[in-house]
Amino acid sequence: MQFKQWSDFNNSVLTASQKWLDINTDMMVSLYQQQLDMVSICLDNGRQQVETLTQVKRVPDLWTEQYRLASDFNKKTLNNFRVTFDILTDSKKQVTTWAESHFKSLTDINPLLKPVKL
Repeated sequence: MQFKQWSDFNNSVLTASQKWLDINTDMMVSLYQQQLDMVSICLDNGRQQVETLTQVKRVPDLWTEQYRLASDFNKKTLNNFRVTFDILTDSKKQVTTWAESHFKSLTDINPLLKPVKL
């Protein structure tokens, strides 16, 4: 009986570790993609700024184009932040679900691990 409990415990820990690894890997890949997207946004905006400076003939046109580029940059940056926040929020939910299910599986194996209600 005790060997079965140890075997179940080890399988549970292995399964939980794999799930933990999957959650972290997914989160890091998504965050890395967001970082690359932000670099792309900055580089694209810089390229557009240089093009504007070389093509605009009048100062009022320059100010209009600068305002448009700044507004566009702001929209893209805020969207990137929103997506990043969603990734972090989703990861937090996944970790919470993972912890609860792992703790439940451990308490099923060993009843002594069940929390005490005060």
